[in-house]
Amino acid sequence: MIMAQSGAITEEHLPLRLRGYSNVDCSGEIGDGGLDEKIKQVNTRVEKELILEALRLCLYNRSKTADYLKISRKTLFNKMKHYNI
Repeated sequence: MIMAQSGAITEEHLPLRLRGYSNVDCSGEIGDGGLDEKIKQVNTRVEKELILEALRLCLYNRSKTADYLKISRKTLFNKMKHYNI
């Protein structure tokens, strides 16, 4: 069973084996930090991209962007400073 919120099922809804990922090579290393560190890196990158996209959508109005993201202005400012935005 495949559940999708939109009316169409896209490639992202299919299992990896149906998308050509059946022969995954596990010989490579994630890195010294392990999976937790890799997850933090991905989350950081995604959060920064989401903030940038929200800023564009709100025409770079930081108050509206904070409201759009459902965070305080102070939190938005801190995150922008952290990510050098």
